[in-house]
Amino acid sequence: MDGRERAVGGYWAGGMEAGGLGMGLLAAVTAVFCLLILAARPALAVDVNLTGRTNLTVAATNGSYDAARTALAAGDSANSRDGEGTPVLVMAAANDHLDIVTLLLDRGALISLTDQYGNTALATAAARGYADVVAYLLHHGAAVEALNKSGETPLIQAARLGNAAVVKLLLAAGANASTSDYTGHTAIDYAKQSRHPDIVRLLTAGAPVHH
Repeated sequence: MDGRERAVGGYWAGGMEAGGLGMGLLAAVTAVFCLLILAARPALAVDVNLTGRTNLTVAATNGSYDAARTALAAGDSANSRDGEGTPVLVMAAANDHLDIVTLLLDRGALISLTDQYGNTALATAAARGYADVVAYLLHHGAAVEALNKSGETPLIQAARLGNAAVVKLLLAAGANASTSDYTGHTAIDYAKQSRHPDIVRLLTAGAPVHH
């Protein structure tokens, strides 16, 4: 190998060493940055996993009051939603967790928030027959005639289920039995279709008769 070849070889060797050093430094800096992020993660206000669920959404679904209170104290919003857009208040109502519904409203949850189908917490509780949750939400001003994306009121959903206690609560709060959804069907129609004669009697007692 002559002098020129040795010079060229030395140039490439030096370049490779420098490049290796640069890549090593970059990897080290990246590793330190990742460690700093991981170290700071427990202090973050909202812990979100890969499904978009937070500590609060999990607590609202499972009914863990203490976990819900801890999540709120750590900074989770009472108006937060899961990855599908369902508010934590609707989750709590959907699972009959009155204590968590109470906690969320006390911490500023908006009672009018809806899920991806347009259902409020009241509509969700009514559709599942949770009378205690329905009564509490009505007492705190939930809109009794709120429509979801299908034009259904909470009363329509309760009538389809056939829960007399919930239907009575909604009627007492001013729900209109003659309100129809976007297909033109009323709560009375759904009660008849679902074969709930006791609900039909409740609904027709004060409802206008349509021919």
